[in-house]
Amino acid sequence: MKSMELFRKLSKMSMKNQAHSKRFEKTKEWLAKDADAVFNLVLDELHLYRGTEGTEVANLIRLVLSRLGLSPNSPKLRILCSSASLEATDSESLQFIRDFFGTDEAH
Repeated sequence: MKSMELFRKLSKMSMKNQAHSKRFEKTKEWLAKDADAVFNLVLDELHLYRGTEGTEVANLIRLVLSRLGLSPNSPKLRILCSSASLEATDSESLQFIRDFFGTDEAH
């Protein structure tokens, strides 16, 4: 249920002709102008974003990052996520995180 709510919100925000367009542009400008600016992406219960819903959310996150001029490995992006069932020392968990966010590394 939580992932579908996030999906709906991100879908609405990512549409170029929506009122959120100015928010994306202002954030993109802020990131470009301020050398110390970092965009924080926070997701709770990451392990719930699996299957079709997880793929949709992951693609929307990539779309949002693209609208902000960020890549998954950008030094201006900090991804913070929590999960009770993903472990930092487990290779499968780390691969899931890399695949979900499209990053080269997972810490």
